[in-house]
Amino acid sequence: MKKVLIAFVLIVYSSFSSVIDNDNIYNLKDKEKLDSQIVNIKKSTGVDVDVITSQNSSNEIFEVMNTNKKKIIIFIQKNHKEKVNVKIAFSNDINLVGYEQFVDDKLEELKKIISSLTYTDYTFELLKGLEEILVRIDYDTKTIEKR
Repeated sequence: MKKVLIAFVLIVYSSFSSVIDNDNIYNLKDKEKLDSQIVNIKKSTGVDVDVITSQNSSNEIFEVMNTNKKKIIIFIQKNHKEKVNVKIAFSNDINLVGYEQFVDDKLEELKKIISSLTYTDYTFELLKGLEEILVRIDYDTKTIEKR
């Protein structure tokens, strides 16, 4: 039943960028701050972003990516030992060739400082890093197209 509910929530929200906080790790003010950053990413890059928190598996969530265009899903899973797993999925139309190392480096940087940050700060920093990558990709693509 949980899988069906998660799939339904994702289908409903698939056309909107949002924070789907199933684990209630963000307060209302934090959600508003993150939603604002997500709106800025959409405006500057045209890419929709969903931030999803859940203790359930992320497999069903990432299956939805096959039908999405210009979409990123950030899946944050907190286990019982307060350890955090973060998975990021990019839709196939976002060309990450040449940017994989930058993404990996950003995640490693954040991984080292997660204990000193709140979930909101961590997510906000991750969104800023992803926006930087998307802006670079967009700029590089437009530069190549002009040639």
